[in-house]
Amino acid sequence: MYRFSLTEAAPPEVLAAIVAIPGVNVARYGRLRGSIEAPWHAGWLVESELRKGNVAARVAVEGESKGPPSIEPVEWSTLVALWTERNEVREWVYAFCTPYQRSGVGFAAARPGAHLWHPAGAGKTLELILWALLASGPVVIVTKASARLQWAKQVERFTTLLPFVLRPEGEVRKKHRWASLAAYLRWCEGAKQRPVVVAGWQGVVGHLDALLALRPVSVGFDEAHLAKGTKRREAVVQSDGTTTYHDLKNVVTSAAKLARVARRRLCTTATPVKDRQRDLWGQLDLAEPGAWGFSSLVWMKRYAAATPGPFGGWITTGESNQAELLQRLAFVAHRVSYAETHRHLPAKRRESRYLAPEECNAESRGFNAELKRAAKLGPSHIMEVQLARTASMKRRAVVEMIADAVAEGQKVVVFTGRVADCEALGKDVRVALAKAKTSCPVWVSSGASHTQEAREATRCAYMATEGAAVLVGTAQAWGTSYDLQDTDLAIFAMLPWNGGDLHQQEGRFCRLGQARPVIIRYVICEGTIDELVAGRIISKLPAMEAVAGDTETAGARDALAGMEDRDKVADSILARLSAWGDNAEFLED
Repeated sequence: MYRFSLTEAAPPEVLAAIVAIPGVNVARYGRLRGSIEAPWHAGWLVESELRKGNVAARVAVEGESKGPPSIEPVEWSTLVALWTERNEVREWVYAFCTPYQRSGVGFAAARPGAHLWHPAGAGKTLELILWALLASGPVVIVTKASARLQWAKQVERFTTLLPFVLRPEGEVRKKHRWASLAAYLRWCEGAKQRPVVVAGWQGVVGHLDALLALRPVSVGFDEAHLAKGTKRREAVVQSDGTTTYHDLKNVVTSAAKLARVARRRLCTTATPVKDRQRDLWGQLDLAEPGAWGFSSLVWMKRYAAATPGPFGGWITTGESNQAELLQRLAFVAHRVSYAETHRHLPAKRRESRYLAPEECNAESRGFNAELKRAAKLGPSHIMEVQLARTASMKRRAVVEMIADAVAEGQKVVVFTGRVADCEALGKDVRVALAKAKTSCPVWVSSGASHTQEAREATRCAYMATEGAAVLVGTAQAWGTSYDLQDTDLAIFAMLPWNGGDLHQQEGRFCRLGQARPVIIRYVICEGTIDELVAGRIISKLPAMEAVAGDTETAGARDALAGMEDRDKVADSILARLSAWGDNAEFLED
């Protein structure tokens, strides 16, 4: 924060220009009369206005500000020392981090509020978790409801901490470790562990009082563009004709209140501006409350070319003072391009995405009849039908993943279960991309509905596409023989049920002549046959490694587990076997 103490009266036009800078406070009365306070990234703007008016002032910082000040990021060795001292981050994580992830954490560590604007799949989850553990005290992570369980799994994978997933009361089940946030906090006190709470954006609204009482030190906002709204208060006319203002109970108001009680804030998103430049103010205010102006209108007049509307209100669809805005953003936003992130990725990187039951859609029709037919053929056929049925429940979540990747210009391949699910998923993807006004080719191709020649023509068209593209198919049709090595993201909506199939299907993307690094993502539904099959594969992969000398499968084992402690996963899987009854025999050797 800059503080300018004026040694002489400033002309009205100079003060007016300074007041118009979002986040700047001019003290006109009281003890601080004649002083100006400005955020770090706006100090140079105040200084330039004072110089224009030839107004003398004393500055509370050393030297002169000729542009946005630069704060050096914290050295990686210093960060590792802090984590090592607290003994919360698993040691293997330090080598796992890419150079841009180390840079992003170091950048955010030097600021009380910051943004990571990195492409989808760049590893922002790990960056935010590491950042949060740099300071002691409670941590709250706000993300999309569909990603809560995934975040909890990642916290367990990268750290020694056990997080709490904040669910609506109706979604709490007996199998969940803690029935309430209060129970979790009591456990943390006894276990001497800091609280780490993962909440959905809507969950913050319903549990705001409890989260504020927690007084989190570090708050991370994932998918921060969801806070782009500016309507936080409503005017209420009283009986005497006066007007009072009341806080709204919505996502943006609740998130802003949570941000204000925290000492440290970090926002992450791949798409900070999804529609108009005005979308930025809500996100910027989350990371640095008040530093961009307590009024969104002040900000929009400066940077969104706000003009009075013909029927009242304001038109804020434009852009203004772009160069100035970019200079200020350079101080608080760490940006990495898609090309930069993939330049640092290994040829193949695996990850798992866990979905809670409430985050899945209803299963497709027809599986009960399929199960009856499969029962006459044997256990392996029943398992295959069960996996396909579970894959059909992931469609909504997979569509979101595809849309995020396409927005970054990525090429995506999805392996799902049945022909009908293939068609339904392709249709939903086209609808979602149309709503987002994103244009890219989408191919839907399965074994039953397309000949081998047709699939080869589809493959050639997909491989020849330079920008974003989506190919949806069944693993049965595409899991062997085909070269799809020009892929950025491969989503396994249906898990293969043995290690050999897993190796074959992954091999479509990691081949001689591979054009780019690929992220292989396993999508796993909690409490379903997915977890049992993942456990089976985990138990079989070590033998494959020993016999075939295949060290690559070790990465698949850890990614399917979703955490480093595989004994813990095994215990969880064994605990569920009884619920599956006769299906348990499918997992026997």
